[in-house]
Amino acid sequence: MKVNDKYLNAAHTILNENVAELMVGAKIPEANNDNILDENATNQLVGVKIPSVYNGYVSAFGGSMVQPGLFATVLSYYSDEKKVRIAELIYKIYLKVNPPALDQTQSFLEFTEANRDNRQIRNKIAQSVIALKLVLRTYAFDTENEQE
Repeated sequence: MKVNDKYLNAAHTILNENVAELMVGAKIPEANNDNILDENATNQLVGVKIPSVYNGYVSAFGGSMVQPGLFATVLSYYSDEKKVRIAELIYKIYLKVNPPALDQTQSFLEFTEANRDNRQIRNKIAQSVIALKLVLRTYAFDTENEQE
């Protein structure tokens, strides 16, 4: 599945805004004026590392969507304080590209429960997962100090 550029730009922005949730480090450069990532830009700043376990969580989320389904995957991620960070980032990416109505304030868990059988939403969430995985790979990973 080819990921839509809107999702890549949203993933870059959301990860930039929320990078502190995953690790401690400097602010990452933003997209240029056209909201397109500079192909020469790098997020691998000195001292900025994300625990590599989060890369696995994102990969597992995508695979888990296929087997037990989106709602079951989100439910299992909400039961772990580290995995829920990834689930929330995925939902933020989805919402950035697909803004909800002003009166709609659902959590990711409520949203997926209400839309269990909606294939279009599942595909958009999959786009968000892929975009997060691709953008996450532009960061340095900390494999020495793994978090359990």
